[in-house]
Amino acid sequence: LVRRDWESLVTEMEPCEHDCLHFIRLQAPSVPFALYIGVAYLAPIGGSRYKENSVLLDELEDRIARYSTQGAVIIVGDFNLHIGN
Repeated sequence: LVRRDWESLVTEMEPCEHDCLHFIRLQAPSVPFALYIGVAYLAPIGGSRYKENSVLLDELEDRIARYSTQGAVIIVGDFNLHIGN
């Protein structure tokens, strides 16, 4: 999620309950606030794990609310949204 030379600036956040969601905190010396970076994977429609997406989104919402009070939140990932769906 971050450059190798920034590893010392990264803290792993508590493990997520959903295994397709992960967060780290990056405290860069030149940034006056923490960056919370989350990566998410939503299963595509019709996929075997599609029904778990609502659980992941609930946890994502909770973590964004919690971390946004402590710094900026950046979310990246594969949300399997397709044009026209």
